[in-house]
Amino acid sequence: MGGGENPIPEMVRSGVRLQSMGADVLVMPPCNTAHYFYDKITPFFDIPLLNMLKETVQEIPKRKIRKIGLLATDGTIKSRVYHTALADAGIDLLIPSPMKQMSVMDVIYNGIKASNRNINLNEFYGTIDELFEKGAEGLLLGCTELPVAFELFHIERPAIDPTSVLAAAAIQFIDKSLLNRL
Repeated sequence: MGGGENPIPEMVRSGVRLQSMGADVLVMPPCNTAHYFYDKITPFFDIPLLNMLKETVQEIPKRKIRKIGLLATDGTIKSRVYHTALADAGIDLLIPSPMKQMSVMDVIYNGIKASNRNINLNEFYGTIDELFEKGAEGLLLGCTELPVAFELFHIERPAIDPTSVLAAAAIQFIDKSLLNRL
């Protein structure tokens, strides 16, 4: 969507390479947006590729959340990967206004990615507050840098970290796989 090179061939090569090395399951933890390509790459694998989006969407009702605010990169929002997954599950989604979205990108790129602990968070806090004022019952941290920001800056709001959800799903998958082998 950003005009870059098509990532599908490399994603497939990487997955096939890991599979040939004996992997039992594949995961794509470093990027929520990469799951936009999930359906296009899974046919090339003989082992499961866990879907971080689906695992996260299944976690939301367990926390009794019916309306969630999405904090993510512009790419994740434009790709609508969470929009579709959440709508299919009957969960309402709120996203920041375009002006407020700039504060999310600022925290991701000029804060966490730049290792800048002195970034001004006032606008970002305003974005979070606005999502809760619109009815969000929790936040979906749809960028891997955002859980780092929440921890680093001690942001105490109810939030779901898709990377942690995916890690737990991978552990559960491996546990079941090991039990089946015994």
